[in-house]
Amino acid sequence: MSPPTYERRALSLEHFPLPNPRNNISPNAKIDGHVDLNEHRRCGEGVKPITIESGCVVKWSTNVKENVTLHANVHIGFKVEIGKNVEIGTGTKVADNVKFMESVHIGREAEIDPFSLFREHAWIGDNVVIRGFEIGKGVRIGDGVRVMSDIGDGTRVGKGTLIAYNATIGRHVVIGENVRVNVDTEIGDRAEIANNVYLLKGVKIGADAIITEGRIVGHDIVARGLF
Repeated sequence: MSPPTYERRALSLEHFPLPNPRNNISPNAKIDGHVDLNEHRRCGEGVKPITIESGCVVKWSTNVKENVTLHANVHIGFKVEIGKNVEIGTGTKVADNVKFMESVHIGREAEIDPFSLFREHAWIGDNVVIRGFEIGKGVRIGDGVRVMSDIGDGTRVGKGTLIAYNATIGRHVVIGENVRVNVDTEIGDRAEIANNVYLLKGVKIGADAIITEGRIVGHDIVARGLF
């Protein structure tokens, strides 16, 4: 015996997704072929539309999930993955093979290099440069920061700070404004670096250590140390 009509309809919807929601795409945006905008959804998911404003460019093989907002003049490169609830600010440039996980915020006029990875709930300010590294879950980065190394989960980086290549930044670290984290520096979990600190090349800051404002640090600081 065949199933009742409502069951047949449910089975049909299960195997054949509903039409995509009406996305808010500016007629002045340029979307390449083979770009996936909110597609391959199934019934009952309550998928929210995508907003792409005037002057945006989205290159081929990019995948954009629901409730994403690309503000005016954003440029998205090839093979970029943009997760749900991501917002990218006006004039930001995203290179090829970048991945944004869910609920990431990118500010205005940022520059994102190839193969950068943003974990869930990362928040990036205006005029930030990310040179192709991993930004951990829940990280907050202030305006004008330059990042050339991975940043551990939950870390906060103040405005105008520079994090150089081959640095190691732990989890839940607090780095103040206008700090210079030099090449090969290591900062342990939960360490606190105050404003205007300069960490010389190769310095190791232990977990839970505190560096006070304006210090030039040229030697290692033990875990829970104060300098």
